[in-house]
Amino acid sequence: MESREDIFDIYIVPIAWGKTGWINYDNEEREWIDERIRATQLHNQQKQGYDVSVQVTIPNEWENLAPVNIGYTAGIETTKVAPVWLQKANQMNKIIVVSNHSKDVYLSSQYHGENKQTGQQVVLSCNTKIDVVNYPVIPIKSKKLDLNLDYNFNYLAISQWGPRKNFDNLINWFIEENFDQEVGLVLKTSVKSNCIMDRRATENRLKSIISRHGDIKCKVYLLHGDLTAEEMSGLYNHKQIKCLVSTTHGEGYGLPLFEAAYNGLPIITHNWSGQADFLYVPTKSGKKKPLFATVEYDLGQVQKQAVWEGVIEADSEWAYPKEASFKKRLREVRNEHGRFKRNASKLKKYLTENVTEEKLYGEFIRSMGFVEAEASEDYIFVSDLFSNQLGGGAELSLESLVKTVPSGKTSTKINSAKITEKLVQLNKNKKWIFGNIAQLSTEMVNYISNNVSDYYFIEYDYKFCGYRNPILHQFLEGSSANYEDTERGIAITNFINNSKKSFFMSSGQKDVYEKSLRKIDKSKTEILSSTFGEEFFSLIKALSQNEKEDKWLVLSTSV
Repeated sequence: MESREDIFDIYIVPIAWGKTGWINYDNEEREWIDERIRATQLHNQQKQGYDVSVQVTIPNEWENLAPVNIGYTAGIETTKVAPVWLQKANQMNKIIVVSNHSKDVYLSSQYHGENKQTGQQVVLSCNTKIDVVNYPVIPIKSKKLDLNLDYNFNYLAISQWGPRKNFDNLINWFIEENFDQEVGLVLKTSVKSNCIMDRRATENRLKSIISRHGDIKCKVYLLHGDLTAEEMSGLYNHKQIKCLVSTTHGEGYGLPLFEAAYNGLPIITHNWSGQADFLYVPTKSGKKKPLFATVEYDLGQVQKQAVWEGVIEADSEWAYPKEASFKKRLREVRNEHGRFKRNASKLKKYLTENVTEEKLYGEFIRSMGFVEAEASEDYIFVSDLFSNQLGGGAELSLESLVKTVPSGKTSTKINSAKITEKLVQLNKNKKWIFGNIAQLSTEMVNYISNNVSDYYFIEYDYKFCGYRNPILHQFLEGSSANYEDTERGIAITNFINNSKKSFFMSSGQKDVYEKSLRKIDKSKTEILSSTFGEEFFSLIKALSQNEKEDKWLVLSTSV
């Protein structure tokens, strides 16, 4: 977002991540972040609101903070997301994740239950649109590191030392395979933070594992503490670091794996979860070729000690790399390093040329909906609000139509307020379906009717009237209006006449339209009535069978 400060006023609210600390860099980026945090504090003191929130955290912490809320997450490293993640997802207007694995797991997760009040069977799933935007390659100048390594050939592993990273097995398998070899393993790790106490705890844990193996020739090194981006680049490019290894159970993306890949370091890992997005390159035949040393794995239930309520579900699964396969790959990369290095160089070339900052930052901004782009979907639904934003009759009715898009076709939903001339031009050959469009300016209504050839209009009230109801207009203004001579009336008349078909909710509504706007082409109009899905009618039926009391509560009214 910093790349587009021409369209955004950016404010930052820092949040804690577990028990990790802040990295106190003294550079231009950190100076900018600190300045934006101060600006946010002042903005809040003045009690000013925000137009959009982008919430970069785990989904169970997402909230409705602004008119438009976007959840951004690495997703999950297992085979399903927690129920609360689905509930929170459906409160968002958009979700952006960093890998196809995260998206696929989100969309495939479902929970079935029963409404205790109605007895209706309900399904909890994600109904919010999800886009995938990967991390970009960030070119960084390397800073030389003096690691004092004993041997010329060393493997590298980078991660926090927790259950998901499977670090204990990685260390044990490395030692068992290389106990008599002149090779090393550099562990860039910590348990919780980078403090001195954590270093001691990490050292003790590592010494406990190594001591079980007796007298060994191979070496294991601990690299603990903060490293700058330049120092991390120096680590990946160190002449004695030959390969990055990982026995992770699963990754939302796998940032150290990605950084190693675009620095040209050979990689040993399995292909399940987020890292599959960047460890392959496309071939001329359309298939994808792995350019890393693949490790075989089994999917199995997560360990009890890894269960994290609301994040990692007890009945979810993740990958268990196979010991024999991992050891075989350690041996192969050591003995045939030149072959794996050549593949790593090809992967580096592909990533640095195709996964650029300019491209990925642009994708992120377009995913947010603030820069016009050609839609990849076949159908474009436009409405002031959709059912995940407001549970009104019009929104629910339109949602039932969204769900009836023909098999094999795709659709997207865009709020009326986000429609621009450029967006219309880029997508003028698509099929458009318009619902409530009170937030479309008269100029934009005219622009659409003059430039889009294939669109349908579903009218839920009376858009030619500023009050969206001629009777309400007469009551409040004390007189009726000659709508067909107003700019809005003329625009709506042309909008209906240029549509493929315009649908009304009732014959009464249609009659009011034809009397108010006499130049409407009646051949373009048809009565559709409200449309609702089976879930809605099942709920109504269940509610109708409940025992009733002669009491009413009026929550709100628009009049």
